[in-house]
Amino acid sequence: MKKNKPSVVREIDKVGLCVGCGICTSLYGEGSHMFLGEDGFLHPNVTRYDSNIENQIENICPGVNLVCKEEKESFSELYGPSLSITKAHSLDKEIRQKSSSGGVITAIASYLLESSYVDTILQVGVDDDDYERNILKRSRTSADVLSNASSRYAPSLIFDDIIEILNGSNEVFGFVGKPCDVATIKRFIKGYPEFQDRIRVTIALLCAGIPSLNATKKLIAMSNPSYPINNLRYRGDGWPGNFSFVDNKGVRHSRSYNDSWGQVLGKDICFRCKICPDGIGIMADFAVGDAWDTIDGYPDFTERKGESLVICRTDQAKMLYTKMLNTHIASADLNKEDIGKMQPYQLHRRKYYSIRALAFTVLTRMPLNTFRLSSYRHVPFKKCLTILKEFLGTFLRLKKKFRGV
Repeated sequence: MKKNKPSVVREIDKVGLCVGCGICTSLYGEGSHMFLGEDGFLHPNVTRYDSNIENQIENICPGVNLVCKEEKESFSELYGPSLSITKAHSLDKEIRQKSSSGGVITAIASYLLESSYVDTILQVGVDDDDYERNILKRSRTSADVLSNASSRYAPSLIFDDIIEILNGSNEVFGFVGKPCDVATIKRFIKGYPEFQDRIRVTIALLCAGIPSLNATKKLIAMSNPSYPINNLRYRGDGWPGNFSFVDNKGVRHSRSYNDSWGQVLGKDICFRCKICPDGIGIMADFAVGDAWDTIDGYPDFTERKGESLVICRTDQAKMLYTKMLNTHIASADLNKEDIGKMQPYQLHRRKYYSIRALAFTVLTRMPLNTFRLSSYRHVPFKKCLTILKEFLGTFLRLKKKFRGV
């Protein structure tokens, strides 16, 4: 009996490039599934081989792709294309309070529904029956959108049902996700032109990486709670908001953003995220993140009323945003230099991505399709010691990973 050829998915996962989004299992359907590994990340299991699907995966998978070659030259700019850059917050006090940073994503998504610009918002939310599962949800009202507001700092199964969702109705969608999710849905639609008019607006949240679910479990265990736990929140109810949950005895446990993200969650990040060239949503219509105040170059996490950094990258985004000003959103203009001040980690990532990617390719011989995102012109070559640290850090992390394979 002829043995099935192994899927490229296996190699992508083996070298640490899988982000656990589930697009490969959606494409393969029968004979594939996602599972939670011992490392706390989602991994694919594909048990059959189809050359046509393999080609689709190689062109769509966010592990090895981020942009299409047809995209704009301005993608190579340090912060990508921008028609407006503002510091903003929702004028709805409840939205501003409950959301992670100013409530702008929730405000935009709600406006898209209220104005019938889209029928449904696709966004990540927690599985109602299992706090460990983050899934793609369909929000059809502003209340639905708000119920899924605030960050989810754990693996999320985004695309495993995307074909079923798009085939299941004629709805027009707005899509909210990480930058790699936006890039994936755009490449997916390029390969499936029958869906090209179904995703009308994309909103990317600025992303510093996907933490392992093990980090969440570690945070929970540090409080010595009575299990099972519920009402888990990573952020929100203030800015930046606390990590919190309620245990089986009804006791609410809470840790500050600095103690949760800074000390635990942010230290156990998916490897692919460490060599990501785009945490700032370069391919989206809107890119939205925290408009941090900084002290000596580091974000100040003192609790206060939320503010969002909002980048309108397309004419469509600028048009929609203008309509929302003073009715749904209050904003103040910024310039490009302010992005780096508010998001110093993203600035560092954009400058040194090429060095990290070079270390990865030297060791694995696997190329990454990041056309117009991997420009070496942003690298500050005078900072030789930092460049060396970035290269060796990535190289050594990979060597350690492969010793465990």
